[in-house]
Amino acid sequence: MNTLQSRRNWLKSSLGLTAGLMITPALADQLLAAPVSRAEESLMWLSPPNGKLVRLGSNENPYGPSARARAAIQEAMGDFNRYPFEQVNQLRALIAEKEGVSADHILIANGSS
Repeated sequence: MNTLQSRRNWLKSSLGLTAGLMITPALADQLLAAPVSRAEESLMWLSPPNGKLVRLGSNENPYGPSARARAAIQEAMGDFNRYPFEQVNQLRALIAEKEGVSADHILIANGSS
């Protein structure tokens, strides 16, 4: 391997890197989009008779919430715009009791992660 750097080699490397970086987003879009569309087409024969595709990998429930869950959602509708700071300790205690650990082993946080 030649360890000496020349202007010509540097320019070739730089141009190659630049070209690669410029086409990467287009290739990534094609790689990510193509398999999904083909998978859905090839798996349509596995869908329920009503023709709706159930995506279990996306945590979708084809039946929707139960009647009890709908009632609980309606009951809590007025508080949806608030963080549940007061209820966190109650929930932490219930989870700890159910799992057989102390409450300080349970972490509850607001947000998506």
